[in-house]
Amino acid sequence: MILLRLLSRLPFSVLYAFSDFLFFVGYYVLGYRKAMVRKNLRNSFPDKSDRELKQIRKDFYHNLCDYAVETIKLLTISDEELKKNGL
Repeated sequence: MILLRLLSRLPFSVLYAFSDFLFFVGYYVLGYRKAMVRKNLRNSFPDKSDRELKQIRKDFYHNLCDYAVETIKLLTISDEELKKNGL
């Protein structure tokens, strides 16, 4: 929990860089739930090409990592910073 609080004090620019790192590790190195995401997208969008589905899958993982770091940021963000960043 202490590590998360320390991370939450970092500025958004650093957190989004960390999010990009998490995306790389999760998508390319670990392949976190890749088969399930691929199957669900194929079932949800049967008319999309493999290329389109791959782009949707990558966008999903980017969004998931951004969401994770934004959630961490909520531990210490001020009301002023929330308004400033439109969150």
